[in-house]
Amino acid sequence: MSVAGANQVSEAPRTEVPLVTARDLRVVYASRSRGKGVAVDRVSLAIARGETLGLVGESGCGKSTLIRCFNRMNDLIPQATVQGSVYYHGQDLYADRVDPVEVRKLIGMVDRKSTRLNSSHT
Repeated sequence: MSVAGANQVSEAPRTEVPLVTARDLRVVYASRSRGKGVAVDRVSLAIARGETLGLVGESGCGKSTLIRCFNRMNDLIPQATVQGSVYYHGQDLYADRVDPVEVRKLIGMVDRKSTRLNSSHT
């Protein structure tokens, strides 16, 4: 807002911190029989308050693994290594001082529900 005259008032544009930000996320699973497998590779995104994000892909492509990065559920999988950064309201969720249990209280996960598509309509 600007007001012309002797007393000029000016506001800088407001920039909100995204609700969730991911930077260069990479998740690798180690397996004795198969070696290392990359489930998520260099994913970066920002989700603002009120936005909706849909992840679509075939089974096993890393959708659930990516979502588990947001609430630190991959920490419970000993074979999983998470690299990169995840921020919630600007706070680094993987910082040493952050309690993963508290993160899970704030950021829940809804498991998928099987949906059968009616192929007779195609």
